[in-house]
Amino acid sequence: MVINHDELLDRFKKIIKIKTDTELATSLNLSRNTISTWRSRKTVDLGLIVCFCVERGFDLNEVFYGDNNNYKDKHTPPGIPTNLSSNEQKLNRLKFQILEDEIEKLRLNIEWLMHKMTQISDDPTLREKMSDDSKS
Repeated sequence: MVINHDELLDRFKKIIKIKTDTELATSLNLSRNTISTWRSRKTVDLGLIVCFCVERGFDLNEVFYGDNNNYKDKHTPPGIPTNLSSNEQKLNRLKFQILEDEIEKLRLNIEWLMHKMTQISDDPTLREKMSDDSKS
Protein backbone atom coordinates (compact mmCIF):
# COMPACT_ATOMS: atom_id res chain seq x y z
CA MET A 1 0.00 0.00 0.00
CA VAL A 2 1.41 3.36 -0.99
CA ILE A 3 0.22 6.34 1.00
CA ASN A 4 -0.14 9.73 -0.61
CA HIS A 5 0.85 11.77 2.42
CA ASP A 6 -0.64 15.06 1.20
CA GLU A 7 -3.98 13.40 0.49
CA LEU A 8 -3.88 11.69 3.88
CA LEU A 9 -3.22 14.96 5.72
CA ASP A 10 -5.91 16.80 3.75
CA ARG A 11 -8.45 14.02 4.32
CA PHE A 12 -7.52 13.91 8.02
CA LYS A 13 -8.06 17.69 8.34
CA LYS A 14 -11.46 17.39 6.66
CA ILE A 15 -12.53 14.52 8.93
CA ILE A 16 -11.54 16.34 12.12
CA LYS A 17 -13.18 19.50 10.75
CA ILE A 18 -10.24 21.84 10.50
CA LYS A 19 -9.03 23.80 7.50
CA THR A 20 -5.37 24.74 7.91
CA ASP A 21 -2.10 22.98 8.62
CA THR A 22 -1.62 25.37 11.55
CA GLU A 23 -4.86 24.09 13.09
CA LEU A 24 -3.72 20.53 12.38
CA ALA A 25 -0.42 21.15 14.14
CA THR A 26 -2.26 22.59 17.14
CA SER A 27 -4.65 19.61 17.25
CA LEU A 28 -1.73 17.17 17.26
CA ASN A 29 0.35 19.25 19.72
CA LEU A 30 3.03 19.81 17.07
CA SER A 31 4.70 22.87 15.63
CA ARG A 32 3.52 24.20 12.27
CA ASN A 33 7.01 23.42 10.95
CA THR A 34 6.51 19.72 11.67
CA ILE A 35 3.51 19.57 9.34
CA SER A 36 5.48 21.48 6.68
CA THR A 37 8.34 19.00 7.07
CA TRP A 38 5.96 16.07 6.71
CA ARG A 39 4.65 17.54 3.48
CA SER A 40 8.06 18.35 2.02
CA ARG A 41 9.56 14.97 2.97
CA LYS A 42 6.41 13.08 2.02
CA THR A 43 6.24 11.41 5.40
CA VAL A 44 3.74 11.38 8.25
CA ASP A 45 3.84 10.10 11.82
CA LEU A 46 1.24 7.40 11.20
CA GLY A 47 1.34 6.25 14.81
CA LEU A 48 0.41 9.73 16.03
CA ILE A 49 -2.52 9.94 13.62
CA VAL A 50 -3.72 6.45 14.56
CA CYS A 51 -3.56 7.29 18.29
CA PHE A 52 -5.38 10.59 17.72
CA CYS A 53 -8.15 8.80 15.79
CA VAL A 54 -8.51 5.91 18.23
CA GLU A 55 -8.62 8.23 21.26
CA ARG A 56 -11.30 10.41 19.67
CA GLY A 57 -13.30 7.73 17.87
CA PHE A 58 -12.54 8.70 14.26
CA ASP A 59 -12.90 5.95 11.66
CA LEU A 60 -9.43 4.78 10.63
CA ASN A 61 -10.82 3.42 7.37
CA GLU A 62 -12.10 6.85 6.40
CA VAL A 63 -8.88 8.59 7.46
CA PHE A 64 -6.53 6.25 5.62
CA TYR A 65 -8.63 5.09 2.67
CA GLY A 66 -11.27 7.77 2.17
CA ASP A 67 -14.67 6.77 0.91
CA ASN A 68 -13.37 3.69 -0.90
CA ASN A 69 -15.49 0.79 0.37
CA ASN A 70 -13.32 -1.81 -1.36
CA TYR A 71 -10.26 -1.18 0.79
CA LYS A 72 -10.16 -4.61 2.48
CA ASP A 73 -9.28 -6.73 -0.53
CA LYS A 74 -6.86 -4.20 -1.98
CA HIS A 75 -5.04 -3.25 1.21
CA THR A 76 -4.83 -6.35 3.37
CA PRO A 77 -1.18 -7.42 3.33
CA PRO A 78 -0.44 -11.14 3.17
CA GLY A 79 -0.24 -12.81 6.56
CA ILE A 80 -2.86 -10.61 8.26
CA PRO A 81 -5.73 -12.81 9.41
CA THR A 82 -9.08 -11.84 7.89
CA ASN A 83 -11.15 -13.30 10.73
CA LEU A 84 -10.30 -10.34 13.00
CA SER A 85 -12.76 -7.57 13.73
CA SER A 86 -12.78 -4.64 11.33
CA ASN A 87 -10.88 -2.39 13.75
CA GLU A 88 -8.29 -5.09 14.48
CA GLN A 89 -7.75 -5.54 10.75
CA LYS A 90 -7.36 -1.78 10.27
CA LEU A 91 -4.85 -1.54 13.10
CA ASN A 92 -2.90 -4.51 11.74
CA ARG A 93 -2.79 -2.96 8.27
CA LEU A 94 -1.57 0.31 9.76
CA LYS A 95 1.08 -1.48 11.82
CA PHE A 96 2.19 -3.23 8.65
CA GLN A 97 2.43 0.12 6.81
CA ILE A 98 4.37 1.68 9.69
CA LEU A 99 6.80 -1.26 9.61
CA GLU A 100 7.20 -0.91 5.85
CA ASP A 101 7.94 2.81 6.29
CA GLU A 102 10.48 2.08 9.04
CA ILE A 103 12.15 -0.60 6.92
CA GLU A 104 12.47 1.88 4.06
CA LYS A 105 14.06 4.44 6.42
CA LEU A 106 16.52 1.80 7.63
CA ARG A 107 17.34 0.83 4.05
CA LEU A 108 18.10 4.48 3.22
CA ASN A 109 20.26 4.82 6.34
CA ILE A 110 22.20 1.69 5.41
CA GLU A 111 22.74 3.04 1.89
CA TRP A 112 24.03 6.30 3.34
CA LEU A 113 26.36 4.47 5.76
CA MET A 114 27.69 2.26 2.97
CA HIS A 115 28.37 5.37 0.89
CA LYS A 116 30.24 6.98 3.82
CA MET A 117 32.25 3.81 4.43
CA THR A 118 33.24 3.78 0.77
CA GLN A 119 34.34 7.40 1.04
CA ILE A 120 36.44 6.59 4.11
CA SER A 121 38.03 3.56 2.50
CA ASP A 122 38.85 5.61 -0.61
CA ASP A 123 40.45 8.45 1.39
CA PRO A 124 43.99 7.56 2.56
CA THR A 125 44.04 10.38 5.13
CA LEU A 126 40.85 9.17 6.79
CA ARG A 127 42.02 5.55 6.61
CA GLU A 128 45.27 6.50 8.36
CA LYS A 129 43.45 8.54 11.03
CA MET A 130 41.07 5.66 11.76
CA SER A 131 44.03 3.29 12.00
CA ASP A 132 45.78 5.63 14.46
CA ASP A 133 42.61 5.99 16.55
CA SER A 134 42.18 2.23 16.83
CA LYS A 135 45.75 1.82 18.15
CA SER A 136 45.22 4.20 21.05
